[in-house]
Amino acid sequence: MLGNIQYYYEIRPVDVAYNEQITGNKRMAVIVSAQIHSITDLTATSEPGGDIALSWSAIPGSEHYNIYRSVTFGVKGEKISLAGDTVQPDYVDDKGNLIGGKRYFYVAQAVVGGIEESRGNYQASAVSDQGGPNAPIILSSTHPKAGQPYAHANPSFYWVHSGDSGQSQSVAGYYVKLDKNAVLNTLVSESGWEYVTTAQKSYTLVGNGIWYFHCVARDQSGNPGTEAVYQIQIIMSGAIQGIVTTVVTGFGLSGVVVEAWRNGQKQQETITVAQGTYQITELPFATYQLRFNYFGYYPQVIEAVELDLESSPKTIDVVFDTKPVIAAEKSAAYPNPATGPEVRFIYFCEESSKVIIEIYNVVGERIAKIRDNKPSGYQYSILPLNKISRGVYLYRVIIQTQSGKRTILQTEKFSVVK
Repeated sequence: MLGNIQYYYEIRPVDVAYNEQITGNKRMAVIVSAQIHSITDLTATSEPGGDIALSWSAIPGSEHYNIYRSVTFGVKGEKISLAGDTVQPDYVDDKGNLIGGKRYFYVAQAVVGGIEESRGNYQASAVSDQGGPNAPIILSSTHPKAGQPYAHANPSFYWVHSGDSGQSQSVAGYYVKLDKNAVLNTLVSESGWEYVTTAQKSYTLVGNGIWYFHCVARDQSGNPGTEAVYQIQIIMSGAIQGIVTTVVTGFGLSGVVVEAWRNGQKQQETITVAQGTYQITELPFATYQLRFNYFGYYPQVIEAVELDLESSPKTIDVVFDTKPVIAAEKSAAYPNPATGPEVRFIYFCEESSKVIIEIYNVVGERIAKIRDNKPSGYQYSILPLNKISRGVYLYRVIIQTQSGKRTILQTEKFSVVK
């Protein structure tokens, strides 16, 4: 039987012979209303910005839906939809009609044949969440005093959020970012941000410098909150500096090669300037051996120089005892045996000269040749060892002065044990 159609009914008497009374019977007109299914699966969802979105399952045969809003549970409230406007099973209540932080209750009713279903509809509710959470309170287990320097390259942060006036006091997650900008003023959806659901974040192998950890809470409705920033300073390396003077004059000695060694490997080197001063920077905190080499003279070594956050920059002054390690007619290899990436050949030039150094293996095959131009005095030339294998080698130095004197120094021996 179709709904909303007028039907006519007539009752006819029948005698024992099954004959119907055709005439004289009365007819009755009856209109049968359509049966409308109740909306029992209505959902209300808080949207970012404060809107509330409604959805439900479509009712077959419905012409449109009426939407009612109330601020009291169990009360149908006032109709907020325009007649015939809502024909799909969804509706968005605009935040402009709502108060942030307030909970609203909704009823949706289907209309068929101009008759509104008035019973059996379920109520759904949601909060108009118009603002994001407050800024989290950030702390650090590795850098407990914000902005203070620490020798820790693996910073770790944790935080608590300070409330949300919207849907609930809890948040869905956090956007985090570590960079060198104190103020970002960027959207958390932009590149570089990471989304986490736990209230902690750790980083590894972060370089030296001042860094800023940014944290933005996101609430259950998807609103980002106020940005919180925590400053840290990482210092994992320091400097060693000082002055080298001579035992004879007490004046600064230029041209001294200062080397910092750790675990048998040379880390860095520098050369003293005219006043005898030197500085080696960006040395990772550790214990070093310092070698002061004035080529042609005996080196001086200082063992166990400890460099840390409290001692940087560390000042090491040296009084250099200038005793020649070789005579003017000889040469030397340093270090010998060679354990690092290079070896240096030391020699003496009477005046500005062209220098040739030939390197041979033990069977007499020449494996390398160095050409240099040097001023007068004790000098050195470098042989990289990246292509030289372990073993024993011979070398000779040939010096030709600008005045034409040619000197071939005695052949010497050095070894490579890298």
